[in-house]
Amino acid sequence: MNKKLGVIFVYLIFIIFPQSGFCFSDIAQKISSQIVSRVLRTGQVIQLIGITEDYTNMGNIEGVAIHLYSENIPDVSLRFQYDNGNWSEWQNAQVFSEPFSYRSIAWFRGEIVKSSIRYEYNTSVQKGNIEILSVGVFPEDNEEYPIVSVIPQITPHDLQKPHIITREEWGAQPPTHGYTNHPYFTKLSLHHAAGFSASNIEEGKIQMRAIQDLHQIVRGWSDIGYHFVVDRAGNIYQGRPETVIGAHVLNHNTGNIGVSILGCYHPPELYCNDQLTQASRDSLVKLYAWISETYDYYPYTLLGHRDYPDNDTSCPGNNIWSLLYSIRDEINIYMELGGPPLYYTLSQNYPNPFNLHTTILYDLPKESLVHLTIFDIQGRVVIKVVDQIMNKGIQTVVWDGKNIENTEVSAGVYLYQIQAGEFVQTRKMVLLK
Repeated sequence: MNKKLGVIFVYLIFIIFPQSGFCFSDIAQKISSQIVSRVLRTGQVIQLIGITEDYTNMGNIEGVAIHLYSENIPDVSLRFQYDNGNWSEWQNAQVFSEPFSYRSIAWFRGEIVKSSIRYEYNTSVQKGNIEILSVGVFPEDNEEYPIVSVIPQITPHDLQKPHIITREEWGAQPPTHGYTNHPYFTKLSLHHAAGFSASNIEEGKIQMRAIQDLHQIVRGWSDIGYHFVVDRAGNIYQGRPETVIGAHVLNHNTGNIGVSILGCYHPPELYCNDQLTQASRDSLVKLYAWISETYDYYPYTLLGHRDYPDNDTSCPGNNIWSLLYSIRDEINIYMELGGPPLYYTLSQNYPNPFNLHTTILYDLPKESLVHLTIFDIQGRVVIKVVDQIMNKGIQTVVWDGKNIENTEVSAGVYLYQIQAGEFVQTRKMVLLK
């Protein structure tokens, strides 16, 4: 031990089993590795040296990546072993950092990777702890893409397209090379970003640019892999055009439109405890319903990333995957009803209390015979403000504080009740004088 520096060198074998996170499983195939050396300074881990398992059974690879957690940007170097037992020279990895987070990915792509069978990594920071979350490789995509780029027919539809934040609005870079059109539409997929959380549009734009950099620069794809991305406030962002083949499910991208939710939703893994917000869920339903009707999908086609063969991942995380059955049902109902509203509701009047006039709002998921009645506190009918067949939609009616005889009623508490088919709901309001 060097007492002046307080550095301890520890040589050990510590197996790191694959974890997902930080979009890692969307860009890399996770593998196991062993930590063979750990250096501590004043109780903090400042250097980790490890070696991966043999990955020859994974087929051809294009690059490698290490998922790290550190408050400071780490230095990472790599060397590669080949089937003759020889090792390459040490290579400096590049490091990609997630915005608003201490997570990063060290990566390397090049010819010397392609014939390797394992790699050794040396990670270090000047101060603070460093932690290895996952290691992985970039497998070659073995999917056979269509030779002729055709544009499938789009189905006429009635559902309104939800508001989409365009590529220009979030500052997308152009694709590095051309797209290939889907020859057909057969699959729908849901992902989580396993990081890259955003609770508003400004954060969302930053994360979209970061994910595009991750996919274009780190992974080497032509563009962001997803077709759409939804943030935790429910904002929807256009990824690559949905009519072209994406890069989000290994070997299953043709005919597959992919959507990702910003945030991390798999509690068994570190830093991954988000719950799906209602705003995100509502946007998912609207978006998938529009996609399904536009491109003639059956909504129950929707799968999580983990449901595909050849994809060893927990994505979209337990907290989303467990909701997929009910989300599919909601998409189906949304399509059957032709869009919102999906349910009968009676909202609180506004203003309340009121003096001269108040507005009552109610939702009808389909054309209905509506009775909307005002009662006094004794339960006596004051006036029927609606007594007719009303169209599907969000409806409003104004009560002027008068009874059926067009006489102003006294101040006090009143009840208003809606009856529409089997739906009945009653609320209170207060009239002031």
